[in-house]
Amino acid sequence: MRGAGVYAGGMKILILGLNGAGKSTWARRLAAGYGVPLLHLDTVHWLPGWAERELTDERALVSEFLDKNESWVIEGGYSDVHFERRLAEADRIYVLLAPRLVRLRRAGRRWLTYRGTNRPDMTEGCPEKLDLEFVKWILWDGPSRARMKALADVRRTYPEKTVWKVLTIDDIKQNKIYRATKLSFTQSEPRSNCQSSNILAS
Repeated sequence: MRGAGVYAGGMKILILGLNGAGKSTWARRLAAGYGVPLLHLDTVHWLPGWAERELTDERALVSEFLDKNESWVIEGGYSDVHFERRLAEADRIYVLLAPRLVRLRRAGRRWLTYRGTNRPDMTEGCPEKLDLEFVKWILWDGPSRARMKALADVRRTYPEKTVWKVLTIDDIKQNKIYRATKLSFTQSEPRSNCQSSNILAS
């Protein structure tokens, strides 16, 4: 959990999507731009040594964060950890998607960057890893039909505040989502920018 909480407008942003689509980087950019607290839910779920925290403790930590902060950026799904509350309270919901091979490439690059150490959005004591189980999650289990339907349901339920971003290989190479997207970091930023995509059928 981090951030100075200097944004006075009460901005709350939830970032969802697929592994390797750029959720953590986007979350850091938005939190820094708005000057609000940032919570990566991976840091709540995982304990050092890749041990999983008890669900009741996860819920208590996230509930405390939500109660304490009038503005925030929260990155991560974890549908059994106050998911409906986060959706309802968010002023904006980003859903970040990308093709399988794009996400696998990003995960590989991240592993090379942080191999043997922690990446910024992970619990201390959980060094970066890229094993067969994680590759399977990126390529098949993560973008499962049920998961994609759940993400589509978020957009359908909250169309006025959901931003649906589908990244291509070009976007990743040119860093478009971070560099070319110009944000004013005010309430005047568009609250909806949904785009249709065939990724739901992938």
